[in-house]
Amino acid sequence: MLQKAAIIGIIGGMGPEAGRILHGLIIEETKKLRPVGQDQDHCDVLHFGLPSIIPDRATYIFDQNQPNPVDVLIEIVRSAVFVGKQFKRPIISVVPCNTFHAPILFNDLMNRIKQEKLDEWFTLYDFVKETVLGIVETFSKIRKVGLLSTSGTRKTLIYAQALEAQGIELIQVTDEEQLKVDDAIYNPVDGLKALSKASSRTKELLRNYVQTLRVQGAEKVILGCTEFPLAFEGLESEEREELIDPMRLVAQRLIHMAYQPSAR
Repeated sequence: MLQKAAIIGIIGGMGPEAGRILHGLIIEETKKLRPVGQDQDHCDVLHFGLPSIIPDRATYIFDQNQPNPVDVLIEIVRSAVFVGKQFKRPIISVVPCNTFHAPILFNDLMNRIKQEKLDEWFTLYDFVKETVLGIVETFSKIRKVGLLSTSGTRKTLIYAQALEAQGIELIQVTDEEQLKVDDAIYNPVDGLKALSKASSRTKELLRNYVQTLRVQGAEKVILGCTEFPLAFEGLESEEREELIDPMRLVAQRLIHMAYQPSAR
């Protein structure tokens, strides 16, 4: 049996499918990256999926009079630390929601973790920065990248700034097209969040915008909403090559970090 250095933490529920997808990818990628012959050879994962009690991220970003999701997330971190202490194992964690990484939310949670000295047991990694580091390592020659995301992710420039720091140009859809991307996510009838799967309309719209960004010079396109993979299931391998799935990149990086001696 392989000795794991750290427990991987998933602070999920934003949206519900995102945590499930990341958890599944950790299992899938472990079988590719590590010798696995039995249950005990897999990574240990502590997955919190509490969508009903976590306030909407975008709502708070645009109006700080609304409930702050961090008030709930810090309670989740405390619970994770309790588990880590019980098993004498550090926790390395991410929030699989791009929008949450707007500085007003992510920095707030990071500061509270440090103030309470929870960082002695709990390390929170930046999902967006880990994605960009994964892009640089996996596609070292890439210079132009497209992005499909929520308006919250787009307006807070989190990907733009992280990519620029690596010398990579970002290409995005127009403001008018962005409204249609948001509708594909939030439409109460057939949006990704309403169905927890992709309708034929959503699939067609998002896949068309990938091609739009490619025509504008994007070498690959980041699926910058953690529920976008639902709209790209079943693609041929050639079509899949056009995409960058942050969920898979982050899953791979978490597995590597869990086994690093520094995590022990």
